[in-house]
Amino acid sequence: MNRLGILVVVVATLAAATFACRPRPKEQMSEDLKKELAALQSEKVIIEDKLRDIERSRSLLKQRTDDELESIRSSIESIRNALAKMQQRLADMDAVPPTVPIPSKHLPMAVSIVLVVIIIFCVLILLKLRSMRSREQKAPAPPESAGGPGESPPQT
Repeated sequence: MNRLGILVVVVATLAAATFACRPRPKEQMSEDLKKELAALQSEKVIIEDKLRDIERSRSLLKQRTDDELESIRSSIESIRNALAKMQQRLADMDAVPPTVPIPSKHLPMAVSIVLVVIIIFCVLILLKLRSMRSREQKAPAPPESAGGPGESPPQT
């Protein structure tokens, strides 16, 4: 019986090994579960795309903000440099006394006298012309001859 017991043990082991190594049957999913899984997959893809878009937008916004901050910093620095230069120039100008006398804002005396003489001369000429005009208007008109067109002027 020893042989029969060994044979039974070997056959039982082979049967157990056969059952253990066989492929398990796949469980069939229901149609509703398949549709729900497909919908979840598509939503996952949409969410991943939106997440990528948000990350891209965030990086672009960060880069733009960094560029604008750098531009503002450089503008502030250039304004500070210009202000320092102006301050230095003002300090230099205050330190040096003026060497050239400040010119007067009036005309020189000779020019003023010449202008007054010209104005007086113009006023005198104007008065003379006016008086001449008034004399011409007051003077009687020369008599016109009463003769016709065929008569000759009187001889003296």
